[in-house]
Amino acid sequence: MVTVMRVIVIGGSGYLGGRAVRALERSELVRSGKLEVRVASRRGPLRIDLGDASTFESLRGADIVLDLADTTTHRPDAVATFCRDHGIVFVEGSSDPDTIRRLAEQVGSDRDASGAIVLGAGVFTGVSNLLARAAADEVGGSPPVLTLGISTSPFSGSGSGTVELMVAMLRRRAVRWAAGVRREEPLARGPLVVFPSGARPTLRAAFPEQDMIAPSTHARDADVLFAPVPGLLVMAFLMLPGWLLPTRALAWIMRAYFTVLRRVLLRGMATRLEMVAQAVGADARSTSVAVTTRDGMEAGGAAAAAIVLALLDRKERPRGTCFVDDVLTLDDVVTRSNAIAPERAQLQKIGPATTTIAVRT
Repeated sequence: MVTVMRVIVIGGSGYLGGRAVRALERSELVRSGKLEVRVASRRGPLRIDLGDASTFESLRGADIVLDLADTTTHRPDAVATFCRDHGIVFVEGSSDPDTIRRLAEQVGSDRDASGAIVLGAGVFTGVSNLLARAAADEVGGSPPVLTLGISTSPFSGSGSGTVELMVAMLRRRAVRWAAGVRREEPLARGPLVVFPSGARPTLRAAFPEQDMIAPSTHARDADVLFAPVPGLLVMAFLMLPGWLLPTRALAWIMRAYFTVLRRVLLRGMATRLEMVAQAVGADARSTSVAVTTRDGMEAGGAAAAAIVLALLDRKERPRGTCFVDDVLTLDDVVTRSNAIAPERAQLQKIGPATTTIAVRT
């Protein structure tokens, strides 16, 4: 008798979630009848409401629950805890910094749990974490100095959740680690980062990886730099008055503006994406690893699916709260993602390299 595994995708009817579901359905496990994939949302038919704990009982019996709902406006903490405490592996794909920071506070403190909370699923978070870990492991030895650069057009080919995420990003303080100390700073210009396609201006803005890669790699210094495309967005964001950033008025204006960009000006355009991680060891040895794709949103769905498939393939399921790079590797996820992704969403890994990719101050 064939044992059928079960994966539930919360938000599986949404913009990113739908892409993850389709990627899972292209996998050999689903085609061979060994894996059942179900979509959950607030409207059913499998109803899961992140704000209504009475709906969580429907998750019992799942091997993995993948959360790709909009966690910027709906907290996943309660459903994550339910899964962890009932022997289910809960995989959180949020890119919301506040969500990740809250959940990351549990890392290492609940290893005796029957289930797990795995933080990072998609391209960022997810592949971005694996990328940083790959660079850190390459230099080895003492805690490294890490820089993660992310370059993308945040509104091309994106969903409404991306709009909410970008609005929230502008309203939060950026984070970086220096000499092992976590520091919060206002939105500010960052150094030029050289991506595979060339150098781009960057921002220090609020990204969840800032509270992920330093704890997971034990990096002494860690910085996450955002290079929006087109580069003029850097200046546009910096020109916003600091006192105005946290206000509801600006949030409303930005939400309306970003929605017009997404639905009208950039409708149908793919989200090109480049990410690069540079690590410098105590002996001054440095290395860089990069990942690129022509369609970041489609690649995000495939990468989330690949992370689920890789976790299902592990001999032992993780327990307690952990980061995705604690349990999986970049090469494994890239290989699995490319096996189920459309050609335009293939992930190209570049490196490790020592000279071609760097950060310019």
